[in-house]
Amino acid sequence: TFENDQRIAGNNDQFFSPITTNMNRTWLNLTNNQGAFNQILVGFSDQATDDEDRMLDGEKLKGNSQLAFYSKLNAKDYGIQAVKKPTATKGKVIELGVDALVTGEFTISLDSLDNWPNDYSLILVDVKENTEIDLLADSSYTFEVTQAGTIAQRFYLNIERIVEENNGSNDDDPFTNPSTSVDDLQADLENIKIY
Repeated sequence: TFENDQRIAGNNDQFFSPITTNMNRTWLNLTNNQGAFNQILVGFSDQATDDEDRMLDGEKLKGNSQLAFYSKLNAKDYGIQAVKKPTATKGKVIELGVDALVTGEFTISLDSLDNWPNDYSLILVDVKENTEIDLLADSSYTFEVTQAGTIAQRFYLNIERIVEENNGSNDDDPFTNPSTSVDDLQADLENIKIY
């Protein structure tokens, strides 16, 4: 218990407060046909990096639920992930993971948006089914889980900044027609050589 007589008078002119930033955020839900629910937050900020950011990212705390939903970064699972904003020449591909302790029908859906720009896409990619879902238009995607366990390297969020077509552009120019699909990301990873 803290009482007023425990205070010490002083000229306190320095106060610390959380970083205030203009973030673009989206919340995604994972549910199943048995009523289980889990949610993640993905945000974009000028203060964020594409690595772990103290005060912006939050690792996933998994409980005893039937399912867990998270984004992946540096082999860690995140319930909250902030990354740099997409640019006109480079989008963002964020790997998503699912831990399903039960089988059945599962749905990934758009819960809400906060300060989401009109020129950002929000595409859910299911590599296994070779399917792309525009969550801004269709808001949900249902899939079947036939074997309980961790579902990795199957779902990705592909977020790009949409730029209007330039009639005089060169279609082969990577700066006017950037390619940021999941396939391109995987191809880039396969071409990395470390000496």
